[in-house]
Amino acid sequence: MHGFIHLKQLLAAAILTASVAAFAQAPQQTRVLGVVTEKQGVGAKVKTDAGDVYDIVFAPQTKFQKIAPGQTSLKDATDITMGDINSGDRVLARGTATDAKTVVALSVILMSKTDLADKQQKERMDWTRRGISGTVTAVSAPTKEITIRLPQVAAAEQLVKVTLKDNAPSRRYTQDSVKFADAKISLLTDVKPGDQLRARGDKSEDGTKFTADEIVTGSFQTVAMTVVSVNAEAKELQVKNLDTNKVMTVRLTADSTVRRIPEGGGMGMMGGMGGGMMGGGGPGGPGGAGGGQGRPQGAPAPAVEGGRTAGSAGPGGPGGGPGGPGGGAPGGRVGGFGGGRMPDLSQIMERMPASTLAEVKVGETLIVAGTKGASPDRITAITMLTNAEAFVNLRRAAAARAGIAGGFGGPGGNWSPGDMSMMPMP
Repeated sequence: MHGFIHLKQLLAAAILTASVAAFAQAPQQTRVLGVVTEKQGVGAKVKTDAGDVYDIVFAPQTKFQKIAPGQTSLKDATDITMGDINSGDRVLARGTATDAKTVVALSVILMSKTDLADKQQKERMDWTRRGISGTVTAVSAPTKEITIRLPQVAAAEQLVKVTLKDNAPSRRYTQDSVKFADAKISLLTDVKPGDQLRARGDKSEDGTKFTADEIVTGSFQTVAMTVVSVNAEAKELQVKNLDTNKVMTVRLTADSTVRRIPEGGGMGMMGGMGGGMMGGGGPGGPGGAGGGQGRPQGAPAPAVEGGRTAGSAGPGGPGGGPGGPGGGAPGGRVGGFGGGRMPDLSQIMERMPASTLAEVKVGETLIVAGTKGASPDRITAITMLTNAEAFVNLRRAAAARAGIAGGFGGPGGNWSPGDMSMMPMP
Protein backbone atom coordinates (compact mmCIF):
# COMPACT_ATOMS: atom_id res chain seq x y z
CA MET A 1 0.00 0.00 0.00
CA HIS A 2 2.75 2.40 0.98
CA GLY A 3 4.58 1.54 -2.24
CA PHE A 4 1.48 2.41 -4.29
CA ILE A 5 1.13 5.80 -2.58
CA HIS A 6 4.80 6.50 -3.15
CA LEU A 7 4.38 5.59 -6.82
CA LYS A 8 1.44 8.04 -7.13
CA GLN A 9 3.53 10.79 -5.54
CA LEU A 10 6.40 10.15 -7.95
CA LEU A 11 4.01 10.17 -10.90
CA ALA A 12 2.43 13.45 -9.76
CA ALA A 13 5.84 15.00 -9.31
CA ALA A 14 6.86 13.88 -12.78
CA ILE A 15 3.70 15.38 -14.31
CA LEU A 16 4.26 18.68 -12.45
CA THR A 17 7.89 18.80 -13.58
CA ALA A 18 6.86 18.14 -17.19
CA SER A 19 4.17 20.86 -17.01
CA VAL A 20 6.62 23.44 -15.63
CA ALA A 21 9.13 22.55 -18.35
CA ALA A 22 6.46 22.83 -21.05
CA PHE A 23 5.33 26.22 -19.68
CA ALA A 24 8.91 27.46 -19.62
CA GLN A 25 9.34 26.45 -23.26
CA ALA A 26 6.00 27.95 -24.39
CA PRO A 27 6.32 31.23 -26.31
CA GLN A 28 5.64 34.25 -24.13
CA GLN A 29 3.18 36.95 -25.17
CA THR A 30 4.78 40.27 -26.12
CA ARG A 31 2.97 43.60 -26.05
CA VAL A 32 4.01 46.51 -28.29
CA LEU A 33 2.30 49.92 -28.02
CA GLY A 34 3.27 52.70 -30.38
CA VAL A 35 2.77 54.52 -33.68
CA VAL A 36 2.91 52.92 -37.12
CA THR A 37 5.83 54.46 -38.98
CA GLU A 38 5.71 52.30 -42.10
CA LYS A 39 3.45 49.67 -43.71
CA GLN A 40 5.38 46.63 -44.98
CA GLY A 41 3.27 44.19 -46.97
CA VAL A 42 1.89 41.84 -44.33
CA GLY A 43 3.28 43.85 -41.46
CA ALA A 44 4.27 47.25 -40.14
CA LYS A 45 7.04 49.04 -38.30
CA VAL A 46 5.89 50.41 -34.96
CA LYS A 47 7.81 52.95 -32.89
CA THR A 48 7.09 52.90 -29.16
CA ASP A 49 6.93 55.99 -26.96
CA ALA A 50 10.37 55.01 -25.65
CA GLY A 51 11.78 55.20 -29.20
CA ASP A 52 12.20 51.47 -29.86
CA VAL A 53 11.17 50.22 -33.32
CA TYR A 54 9.53 46.81 -33.75
CA ASP A 55 8.58 44.81 -36.82
CA ILE A 56 4.99 43.63 -36.36
CA VAL A 57 4.12 40.67 -38.61
CA PHE A 58 0.47 40.06 -39.47
CA ALA A 59 -0.60 36.40 -39.68
CA PRO A 60 -3.80 34.83 -41.10
CA GLN A 61 -5.13 34.40 -37.56
CA THR A 62 -4.37 38.02 -36.50
CA LYS A 63 -7.49 39.77 -35.21
CA PHE A 64 -7.77 43.48 -36.07
CA GLN A 65 -10.00 45.85 -34.07
CA LYS A 66 -10.47 49.60 -33.92
CA ILE A 67 -11.47 51.65 -30.87
CA ALA A 68 -12.12 55.34 -30.37
CA PRO A 69 -9.58 57.46 -28.46
CA GLY A 70 -10.37 57.37 -24.76
CA GLN A 71 -11.99 53.93 -24.83
CA THR A 72 -10.58 51.55 -22.23
CA SER A 73 -12.37 48.33 -23.21
CA LEU A 74 -13.15 46.37 -26.37
CA LYS A 75 -16.90 46.36 -25.72
CA ASP A 76 -17.52 48.89 -28.50
CA ALA A 77 -14.57 47.89 -30.69
CA THR A 78 -15.09 47.58 -34.45
CA ASP A 79 -13.63 44.72 -36.46
CA ILE A 80 -11.31 45.96 -39.22
CA THR A 81 -8.79 44.48 -41.64
CA MET A 82 -5.08 44.80 -42.17
CA GLY A 83 -5.78 47.27 -44.97
CA ASP A 84 -7.33 49.74 -42.52
CA ILE A 85 -3.97 50.33 -40.80
CA ASN A 86 -2.03 53.40 -41.96
CA SER A 87 1.16 55.23 -41.04
CA GLY A 88 0.56 57.51 -38.08
CA ASP A 89 -2.07 55.27 -36.50
CA ARG A 90 -1.53 54.23 -32.89
CA VAL A 91 -1.65 50.47 -32.29
CA LEU A 92 -1.39 47.93 -29.51
CA ALA A 93 -0.04 44.65 -30.90
CA ARG A 94 0.01 41.45 -28.86
CA GLY A 95 1.71 38.32 -30.06
CA THR A 96 4.76 36.07 -30.05
CA ALA A 97 8.27 37.47 -30.31
CA THR A 98 10.48 35.66 -32.79
CA ASP A 99 13.45 37.84 -31.88
CA ALA A 100 14.16 40.96 -29.81
CA LYS A 101 12.47 43.32 -32.28
CA THR A 102 10.02 41.13 -34.24
CA VAL A 103 6.54 40.14 -33.08
CA VAL A 104 4.01 37.91 -34.87
CA ALA A 105 0.72 39.51 -33.88
CA LEU A 106 -2.25 37.56 -32.57
CA SER A 107 -4.23 40.78 -32.14
CA VAL A 108 -3.89 44.41 -33.19
CA ILE A 109 -5.98 47.17 -31.61
CA LEU A 110 -5.94 50.47 -33.49
CA MET A 111 -6.70 54.14 -32.83
CA SER A 112 -6.61 56.03 -36.13
CA LYS A 113 -4.46 59.13 -36.46
CA THR A 114 -7.50 61.06 -37.73
CA ASP A 115 -9.57 60.19 -34.66
CA LEU A 116 -6.64 61.01 -32.39
CA ALA A 117 -6.08 64.38 -34.09
CA ASP A 118 -9.78 65.24 -33.79
CA LYS A 119 -9.80 64.34 -30.09
CA GLN A 120 -6.62 66.32 -29.41
CA GLN A 121 -8.00 69.35 -31.24
CA LYS A 122 -11.27 69.23 -29.29
CA GLU A 123 -9.41 68.89 -26.00
CA ARG A 124 -7.04 71.71 -26.90
CA MET A 125 -9.93 73.99 -27.76
CA ASP A 126 -11.62 73.05 -24.48
CA TRP A 127 -8.45 73.92 -22.56
CA THR A 128 -8.52 77.27 -24.36
CA ARG A 129 -12.25 77.96 -24.04
CA ARG A 130 -12.64 76.78 -20.44
CA GLY A 131 -9.08 77.24 -19.27
CA ILE A 132 -7.27 79.39 -16.77
CA SER A 133 -3.57 79.72 -16.00
CA GLY A 134 -1.46 81.40 -13.41
CA THR A 135 1.29 81.19 -10.79
CA VAL A 136 0.57 79.24 -7.62
CA THR A 137 0.63 81.38 -4.47
CA ALA A 138 -0.90 78.95 -1.93
CA VAL A 139 -2.01 75.30 -1.69
CA SER A 140 -4.50 73.69 0.69
CA ALA A 141 -4.50 69.93 0.17
CA PRO A 142 -7.29 69.21 2.72
CA THR A 143 -9.75 71.49 0.94
CA LYS A 144 -8.39 70.74 -2.56
CA GLU A 145 -7.83 74.44 -3.16
CA ILE A 146 -5.00 76.17 -4.99
CA THR A 147 -4.71 79.95 -5.13
CA ILE A 148 -3.13 81.33 -8.29
CA ARG A 149 -2.09 84.78 -9.46
CA LEU A 150 -3.21 85.56 -12.99
CA PRO A 151 -0.75 86.86 -15.59
CA GLN A 152 -0.73 90.64 -15.52
CA VAL A 153 1.38 93.75 -15.82
CA ALA A 154 -0.69 96.39 -14.05
CA ALA A 155 -0.25 97.15 -10.37
CA ALA A 156 -3.15 95.31 -8.72
CA GLU A 157 -2.67 91.56 -8.68
CA GLN A 158 -5.62 89.26 -9.41
CA LEU A 159 -5.94 86.10 -7.29
CA VAL A 160 -8.22 83.19 -8.18
CA LYS A 161 -9.05 80.25 -5.92
CA VAL A 162 -9.03 76.99 -7.93
CA THR A 163 -10.99 74.11 -6.36
CA LEU A 164 -10.59 70.60 -7.74
CA LYS A 165 -13.70 68.51 -8.29
CA ASP A 166 -13.79 65.06 -6.72
CA ASN A 167 -11.63 62.65 -8.75
CA ALA A 168 -10.35 65.51 -10.94
CA PRO A 169 -6.98 64.38 -12.35
CA SER A 170 -3.89 66.32 -11.37
CA ARG A 171 -0.84 65.96 -13.61
CA ARG A 172 2.64 67.39 -13.40
CA TYR A 173 5.24 68.04 -16.09
CA THR A 174 8.45 66.09 -15.58
CA GLN A 175 11.89 67.68 -15.52
CA ASP A 176 13.38 68.23 -18.97
CA SER A 177 10.15 67.34 -20.79
CA VAL A 178 7.78 69.81 -22.41
CA LYS A 179 5.29 67.19 -23.63
CA PHE A 180 1.87 66.96 -22.03
CA ALA A 181 1.95 63.22 -22.84
CA ASP A 182 4.90 62.90 -20.44
CA ALA A 183 3.09 64.63 -17.58
CA LYS A 184 2.57 62.24 -14.65
CA ILE A 185 -0.39 61.80 -12.34
CA SER A 186 0.52 63.71 -9.19
CA LEU A 187 -0.76 64.61 -5.75
CA LEU A 188 -1.90 68.02 -4.64
CA THR A 189 0.94 67.97 -2.13
CA ASP A 190 3.38 68.00 -5.08
CA VAL A 191 2.22 71.51 -6.01
CA LYS A 192 4.24 74.33 -4.43
CA PRO A 193 3.99 78.14 -4.42
CA GLY A 194 5.85 79.48 -7.44
CA ASP A 195 4.74 76.60 -9.68
CA GLN A 196 2.71 77.30 -12.79
CA LEU A 197 -0.76 75.84 -13.22
CA ARG A 198 -3.25 75.37 -16.00
CA ALA A 199 -6.78 74.20 -15.27
CA ARG A 200 -9.89 73.63 -17.27
CA GLY A 201 -13.33 73.92 -15.79
CA ASP A 202 -15.76 76.68 -14.91
CA LYS A 203 -15.14 80.11 -13.39
CA SER A 204 -17.47 81.98 -11.11
CA GLU A 205 -19.34 85.02 -12.39
CA ASP A 206 -16.99 87.44 -10.67
CA GLY A 207 -13.90 85.55 -11.84
CA THR A 208 -12.45 85.02 -8.35
CA LYS A 209 -13.23 81.29 -8.11
CA PHE A 210 -12.67 78.41 -10.51
CA THR A 211 -13.95 74.82 -10.29
CA ALA A 212 -11.48 72.54 -12.08
CA ASP A 213 -12.22 69.37 -14.01
CA GLU A 214 -8.48 68.82 -14.48
CA ILE A 215 -5.21 70.57 -13.70
CA VAL A 216 -1.64 70.32 -14.87
CA THR A 217 1.26 71.94 -13.03
CA GLY A 218 4.97 72.35 -13.52
CA SER A 219 8.06 74.29 -12.58
CA PHE A 220 9.08 76.57 -15.45
CA GLN A 221 11.27 79.58 -16.04
CA THR A 222 11.74 82.29 -18.66
CA VAL A 223 15.24 83.66 -19.14
CA ALA A 224 16.69 86.48 -21.24
CA MET A 225 20.17 85.62 -22.50
CA THR A 226 22.89 86.21 -25.05
CA VAL A 227 24.42 83.41 -27.10
CA VAL A 228 28.00 82.37 -26.25
CA SER A 229 28.28 79.33 -28.53
CA VAL A 230 26.11 77.01 -30.63
CA ASN A 231 26.41 73.20 -30.80
CA ALA A 232 24.04 72.30 -33.62
CA GLU A 233 24.89 68.60 -33.50
CA ALA A 234 23.98 68.30 -29.81
CA LYS A 235 21.11 70.80 -30.20
CA GLU A 236 22.52 72.87 -27.37
CA LEU A 237 23.46 76.49 -26.78
CA GLN A 238 25.88 77.97 -24.29
CA VAL A 239 24.37 81.28 -23.18
CA LYS A 240 24.88 84.06 -20.62
CA ASN A 241 21.92 84.86 -18.39
CA LEU A 242 21.30 88.63 -18.69
CA ASP A 243 20.06 88.85 -15.10
CA THR A 244 22.84 86.89 -13.37
CA ASN A 245 25.68 86.97 -15.96
CA LYS A 246 26.06 83.22 -15.34
CA VAL A 247 26.68 80.81 -18.21
CA MET A 248 23.87 78.33 -18.85
CA THR A 249 23.12 75.50 -21.27
CA VAL A 250 19.92 75.54 -23.31
CA ARG A 251 18.83 72.17 -24.72
CA LEU A 252 16.38 71.92 -27.62
CA THR A 253 14.23 68.88 -28.33
CA ALA A 254 11.99 67.84 -31.19
CA ASP A 255 9.13 69.48 -29.29
CA SER A 256 10.86 72.84 -28.83
CA THR A 257 9.53 75.79 -30.85
CA VAL A 258 11.91 78.39 -32.30
CA ARG A 259 10.62 81.72 -33.61
CA ARG A 260 12.46 84.80 -34.81
CA ILE A 261 11.52 88.47 -34.47
CA PRO A 262 11.82 89.95 -37.98
CA GLU A 263 14.38 92.65 -38.51
CA GLY A 264 12.80 96.09 -38.10
CA GLY A 265 9.17 94.91 -37.91
CA GLY A 266 9.03 92.59 -34.94
CA MET A 267 7.51 94.98 -32.46
CA GLY A 268 4.46 95.47 -34.67
CA MET A 269 3.82 91.73 -34.45
CA MET A 270 3.75 92.03 -30.67
CA GLY A 271 0.41 93.82 -31.00
CA GLY A 272 -0.03 96.55 -28.40
CA MET A 273 2.22 94.84 -25.87
CA GLY A 274 4.44 97.81 -25.37
CA GLY A 275 1.45 100.06 -24.70
CA GLY A 276 0.05 97.52 -22.27
CA MET A 277 3.24 97.46 -20.28
CA MET A 278 3.25 101.22 -20.15
CA GLY A 279 -0.06 101.33 -18.37
CA GLY A 280 -2.92 99.31 -19.76
CA GLY A 281 -4.66 98.60 -23.02
CA GLY A 282 -5.72 101.26 -25.42
CA PRO A 283 -8.88 101.52 -27.43
CA GLY A 284 -7.97 98.57 -29.59
CA GLY A 285 -4.65 97.64 -31.09
CA PRO A 286 -3.88 96.08 -34.42
CA GLY A 287 -4.62 92.45 -35.07
CA GLY A 288 -1.98 89.78 -35.27
CA ALA A 289 -0.07 88.58 -38.27
CA GLY A 290 -3.23 87.14 -39.79
CA GLY A 291 -4.63 90.63 -40.24
CA GLY A 292 -7.25 90.89 -37.48
CA GLN A 293 -8.81 94.32 -37.22
CA GLY A 294 -8.47 96.61 -34.22
CA ARG A 295 -11.46 97.16 -31.92
CA PRO A 296 -13.26 100.40 -32.69
CA GLN A 297 -13.04 103.25 -30.21
CA GLY A 298 -15.59 102.70 -27.42
CA ALA A 299 -16.55 99.18 -28.47
CA PRO A 300 -16.95 96.55 -25.71
CA ALA A 301 -13.81 94.69 -24.80
CA PRO A 302 -13.70 91.09 -26.07
CA ALA A 303 -13.73 88.34 -23.48
CA VAL A 304 -10.54 86.55 -22.65
CA GLU A 305 -10.71 82.77 -22.41
CA GLY A 306 -7.72 80.93 -21.07
CA GLY A 307 -5.48 83.95 -21.63
CA ARG A 308 -6.65 84.27 -25.24
CA THR A 309 -8.85 86.96 -26.76
CA ALA A 310 -12.13 85.31 -27.74
CA GLY A 311 -12.56 85.13 -31.48
CA SER A 312 -8.89 84.62 -32.30
CA ALA A 313 -7.79 81.79 -34.53
CA GLY A 314 -7.18 79.36 -31.68
CA PRO A 315 -4.68 78.89 -28.89
CA GLY A 316 -1.96 81.27 -29.97
CA GLY A 317 -3.16 81.00 -33.57
CA PRO A 318 -2.27 83.55 -36.24
CA GLY A 319 -4.38 86.62 -36.63
CA GLY A 320 -5.98 88.33 -33.67
CA GLY A 321 -9.72 88.52 -33.33
CA PRO A 322 -11.55 91.73 -32.57
CA GLY A 323 -9.14 93.95 -30.76
CA GLY A 324 -6.26 91.58 -31.42
CA PRO A 325 -3.58 91.00 -28.83
CA GLY A 326 -3.32 94.72 -28.29
CA GLY A 327 -7.03 95.24 -27.67
CA GLY A 328 -8.45 95.87 -24.26
CA ALA A 329 -10.84 98.01 -22.37
CA PRO A 330 -9.68 101.38 -21.12
CA GLY A 331 -7.53 100.99 -18.07
CA GLY A 332 -6.32 97.60 -19.18
CA ARG A 333 -9.25 95.56 -17.86
CA VAL A 334 -9.95 92.64 -20.16
CA GLY A 335 -12.69 90.01 -20.10
CA GLY A 336 -13.60 90.43 -16.44
CA PHE A 337 -10.23 89.25 -15.15
CA GLY A 338 -8.70 92.71 -15.27
CA GLY A 339 -5.22 93.66 -14.21
CA GLY A 340 -3.87 94.66 -17.63
CA ARG A 341 -3.33 91.03 -18.67
CA MET A 342 -0.99 90.49 -21.57
CA PRO A 343 -0.99 87.66 -24.13
CA ASP A 344 0.89 84.50 -23.22
CA LEU A 345 4.35 84.26 -24.75
CA SER A 346 3.01 81.28 -26.72
CA GLN A 347 0.56 83.63 -28.47
CA ILE A 348 3.28 86.13 -29.30
CA MET A 349 5.51 83.33 -30.53
CA GLU A 350 2.82 82.09 -32.93
CA ARG A 351 2.87 85.47 -34.67
CA MET A 352 6.59 85.28 -35.32
CA PRO A 353 8.16 83.50 -38.31
CA ALA A 354 9.37 79.97 -37.60
CA SER A 355 13.12 79.61 -37.29
CA THR A 356 15.77 76.96 -36.60
CA LEU A 357 18.81 76.51 -34.43
CA ALA A 358 20.96 76.94 -37.54
CA GLU A 359 19.89 80.60 -37.75
CA VAL A 360 21.00 81.43 -34.20
CA LYS A 361 24.20 83.49 -34.12
CA VAL A 362 26.78 84.03 -31.39
CA GLY A 363 26.13 87.32 -29.59
CA GLU A 364 22.43 87.66 -30.36
CA THR A 365 19.79 88.03 -27.67
CA LEU A 366 17.29 85.28 -26.92
CA ILE A 367 14.33 84.76 -24.63
CA VAL A 368 13.89 81.11 -23.70
CA ALA A 369 10.92 79.66 -21.85
CA GLY A 370 11.42 76.15 -20.59
CA THR A 371 11.53 73.56 -17.86
CA LYS A 372 13.83 73.71 -14.88
CA GLY A 373 16.21 70.80 -15.29
CA ALA A 374 17.94 68.75 -12.63
CA SER A 375 20.80 71.26 -12.75
CA PRO A 376 20.12 74.99 -12.17
CA ASP A 377 22.40 75.93 -15.06
CA ARG A 378 20.45 73.88 -17.63
CA ILE A 379 17.11 74.61 -19.26
CA THR A 380 15.12 72.57 -21.77
CA ALA A 381 13.41 74.95 -24.18
CA ILE A 382 9.67 74.93 -24.70
CA THR A 383 9.83 78.06 -26.83
CA MET A 384 12.78 80.16 -27.94
CA LEU A 385 12.42 83.69 -29.27
CA THR A 386 15.51 84.81 -31.20
CA ASN A 387 16.68 88.28 -32.30
CA ALA A 388 15.04 89.56 -29.11
CA GLU A 389 17.27 92.52 -28.23
CA ALA A 390 14.55 95.06 -29.04
CA PHE A 391 12.06 93.17 -26.88
CA VAL A 392 14.46 93.12 -23.92
CA ASN A 393 15.09 96.84 -24.33
CA LEU A 394 11.33 97.45 -24.46
CA ARG A 395 10.85 95.59 -21.18
CA ARG A 396 13.65 97.51 -19.51
CA ALA A 397 12.29 100.83 -20.72
CA ALA A 398 8.84 99.91 -19.40
CA ALA A 399 10.36 98.93 -16.07
CA ALA A 400 12.24 102.23 -15.86
CA ARG A 401 9.08 104.23 -16.54
CA ALA A 402 7.22 102.21 -13.91
CA GLY A 403 10.04 102.79 -11.40
CA ILE A 404 10.80 99.07 -11.08
CA ALA A 405 14.42 98.49 -10.13
CA GLY A 406 16.20 95.83 -12.13
CA GLY A 407 13.63 95.70 -14.92
CA PHE A 408 10.84 93.21 -15.33
CA GLY A 409 13.41 90.45 -15.17
CA GLY A 410 16.10 90.38 -12.52
CA PRO A 411 17.02 87.47 -10.27
CA GLY A 412 13.91 85.42 -9.71
CA GLY A 413 12.01 87.64 -12.13
CA ASN A 414 10.21 86.75 -15.31
CA TRP A 415 10.97 88.03 -18.78
CA SER A 416 7.64 86.88 -20.23
CA PRO A 417 4.60 89.15 -20.61
CA GLY A 418 2.92 87.22 -17.78
CA ASP A 419 3.87 84.68 -15.15
CA MET A 420 2.24 81.83 -17.07
CA SER A 421 3.60 82.58 -20.51
CA MET A 422 6.04 79.72 -20.50
CA MET A 423 3.68 76.86 -19.68
CA PRO A 424 2.86 74.72 -22.72
CA MET A 425 -0.74 74.19 -23.78
CA PRO A 426 -1.88 70.57 -23.15
